[in-house]
Amino acid sequence: MKKTILFLLIILTSGCVGFQQNTLHNPQGVKAYFFSSEKSYSEETPYYDALINLKETYPEPFQSMTVFYDDSNRQEFRSFNISEAPTLLIMKDNAVLLKINGDLEKKTIEKIVKEALEDAI
Repeated sequence: MKKTILFLLIILTSGCVGFQQNTLHNPQGVKAYFFSSEKSYSEETPYYDALINLKETYPEPFQSMTVFYDDSNRQEFRSFNISEAPTLLIMKDNAVLLKINGDLEKKTIEKIVKEALEDAI
């Protein structure tokens, strides 16, 4: 299970950049952040599956998605006001466009994110 999650994480985060560089690599100003916890790996699988599908249609926000882990990125969890993982945060021009978290199904995640991205474009 951990190998599958690690593999998906590597695919999703290829080309990750830090928060300070988000608008340089994304001219539309839309950027995705994923907050992860070792305690919630089983709940994260639908997020990874949904993000892989969403990246095909909306490559820009996910091309340089940043992943934060609760054990090594506590400051980022506090800065973004994240209290639980998994959490997917999508921002546009440094404003929160979407924040979803908890145990959700892949289709639900895809639907919510698609609607938010369509509104942002």
